[in-house]
Amino acid sequence: MLRSITIAVSHLRHFENLTLDHNIGINRIFESEIQSLNNTRLKKFSLFNSTVNNIEQGAFKHLPFLTVLDLSNNYMGNEALLNVTSGVKGLALKYFRLQALVRLNTFPSESLVPLQNTSIFRLDLSLNYFTKLTNLPYIPSLKSLWLTQCNIENIDEGAFDKLPNLEELDLDSNGLFINPLIRTSWYIRYWIFHVKAKARKTINLDNDKEQSYTYDAFVSYNSRDNYWIAQHLIPALELEDPRYKLCVHERDFILGQLITENILESIEASRNVILVLTEDFIKKLCLERNTLEMKHNRKRECLKSTRISSFINTSVIKRLDSPTKGQS
Repeated sequence: MLRSITIAVSHLRHFENLTLDHNIGINRIFESEIQSLNNTRLKKFSLFNSTVNNIEQGAFKHLPFLTVLDLSNNYMGNEALLNVTSGVKGLALKYFRLQALVRLNTFPSESLVPLQNTSIFRLDLSLNYFTKLTNLPYIPSLKSLWLTQCNIENIDEGAFDKLPNLEELDLDSNGLFINPLIRTSWYIRYWIFHVKAKARKTINLDNDKEQSYTYDAFVSYNSRDNYWIAQHLIPALELEDPRYKLCVHERDFILGQLITENILESIEASRNVILVLTEDFIKKLCLERNTLEMKHNRKRECLKSTRISSFINTSVIKRLDSPTKGQS
């Protein structure tokens, strides 16, 4: 099946995005199947939630423009992963997503070694299972590493020493017994940036000029609630009349940009903020309660104009007001 698809688009010289998610018929990837795409300008290739268990070494080396590769939710292990990483040398790869690989039971340090010869910006290994995080190999270009919900309990001393340009590390929802400040997740950091953004907006906004927004609301939620967000909240607000335009981080954030920058820009571009208050969300908020309350009190006057709608996933969804122009 994969061969027929790649051949069908092989003559499209401006072709950039190939998404083959949720295809249970794709369990192996051969170099000859991908090679026919070398005349395209393919930048994003996604095989999320398929049944891939084996990938031939060098399968992706014929995609010089590839910047985003998503192989999450497949049956790959260390061997298949090594075949991929050893074949991406010299590519433009920036974002490598490897969430929930069924056969990956230990941290794949050796399989990541070939990435030192790439320009990779973000590596996402979230939702895998390895209780110990061993020393990562030298990857000079890596700036963002996501390891959320991996059941990590121990981290080797000096585990990140060979990542000289690392700027962002997300270890949310693991079993680590370390300073809570180190475990601060994106939705905690969001509040700090939220205060700064709204304070700056209040100071600079001309009261006589109506503020324009890209979104009706930015949705802030815990990653454990992804299913409810996708299956209930988004359809209820975006697909039912009146329709609203939401900013959801998994769908609308800019790839290759730090998550904190994405959050700040998304809040500034949104008319409202929706907090999905679940038990997991509140537990994380309590970790930083004192710090955040102090920052919030200092800027309280600047936040008077901010409207925040809160939903609990067992509650009836309430409607936002004033849909963004252009939404039908």
